Amino acid sequence: MPRVVAILDTNVYRRTSAQMVDHLGWLESRAGVRPTTSFHATTELLAHMESPDDPECGACRAALKRLWQHCAIYSISSSTLRFAAETNAMLAKTLFGSQVPWGNELARKTSLLVKRIALGDGDPSPDLSPDLRVVRQFRDEAESRFAGMLTDIRRQLGLDEGAVSDFAPSARPTPREFLRSGAIRSIAANALVMNCASELRLSVNESDIARRAAILEPHIPTALTVLEATVDKVVLGGAAPYNCSNSLWDLHLALFAAESMRVDGHPVVVVTEDKPVLRAAAVTGASSRVLNLNAYCEFLVTRGAA
Repeated sequence: MPRVVAILDTNVYRRTSAQMVDHLGWLESRAGVRPTTSFHATTELLAHMESPDDPECGACRAALKRLWQHCAIYSISSSTLRFAAETNAMLAKTLFGSQVPWGNELARKTSLLVKRIALGDGDPSPDLSPDLRVVRQFRDEAESRFAGMLTDIRRQLGLDEGAVSDFAPSARPTPREFLRSGAIRSIAANALVMNCASELRLSVNESDIARRAAILEPHIPTALTVLEATVDKVVLGGAAPYNCSNSLWDLHLALFAAESMRVDGHPVVVVTEDKPVLRAAAVTGASSRVLNLNAYCEFLVTRGAA
């Protein structure tokens, strides 16, 4: 039976007891499933550890302990986390055949932060504060850029009074026309390619970006559907872009649901209680690769009995 890699969302670690994590580990060992954490799951929890006054600090510390319990690997002299590459790094390798220069060091530092907090007592040691501040700033800046993109879509569609679109009313689609056109998928695929090129410090012309984006787009339908649902909320539902900025991480999680996705050569299942990701998986035929916790347990039992 081929091995499978399981990537659990933060909401699973937040809501699951240590006893349940132990039970999952037992089921996974019988089923040939290897639990692996993601950069975005770990940083989501670490971002709340910068200050003990953060209202989520206690819950995230407990979740980090369960994440470490679930994904740590031990040797005779050391221990670390089993990490999937950051999604931008994985895309860069797929699209350009090159490793991002910071990938291994990023995993090492993030793993060390999780280890220090998970195995410690009480609030994080003060010497971790600078690195935790960097994590928080990274998350905040990424969400701010994502909210800015959503805001700009509203502006270009003429939805915000006082924010002038670059297009005359007769030259721009209605919000429904824009969503039905599929343009957001092409825009997102192009943005992902450009971001990968930037991480690799490559100079890529527009035609090459478009060519690579056209190759990428059909492989990531679940992630693109998550993005479309977020844009729908902003342009049709009137949701404030800032309030939807956390959906960026849903998009990154959903990238692991791609049928062609492999981690260390193995297929991936994503485990989440996030309804937008589960709905997107159902719409795009990825429900066998994106499971809630109950369905994941059933999956493990079935594999273990095979």
